[in-house]
Amino acid sequence: MSIATDSTERLRHARARFRRVSIAGVLVTAGFAGLSHAEAEVRDPYRIAAEHAGLAAEARSVAAIHQHLQHVLNCLEGRDGQDFNALAGDPCGGSSALATLPNSSADHVRASKAIALARVGITLHHMAPSHYVAAAVHAILIENQH
Repeated sequence: MSIATDSTERLRHARARFRRVSIAGVLVTAGFAGLSHAEAEVRDPYRIAAEHAGLAAEARSVAAIHQHLQHVLNCLEGRDGQDFNALAGDPCGGSSALATLPNSSADHVRASKAIALARVGITLHHMAPSHYVAAAVHAILIENQH
């Protein structure tokens, strides 16, 4: 990885961390506005997965796409998931979006679809298809935000 690409990836990670902190603050505030703290936390691994899917879609190397898609899998499935890989990094601290979302919810269905695509994405070796799969994973996870 070149120095410029490495710096760009670090900047993207910093932005994602800032967004997570900002989102966490909003979610905690939402807890005081009618949602329980537990309900506010439920969406956190899902949102972090969506952020990493976005980072994967913006990545400039196949390795970076793979890393962020693995983060998506780690956040959606959690520590006990079949695709969990701690060596790739665990931005959700072992939490699982699937474990916290009701089985029949739209977000649970989206998460399951994103997992299926992310599994494909981490096996690809060329930039274009890797990018397209990452973009599709991101689109699925943010579908409810539009």
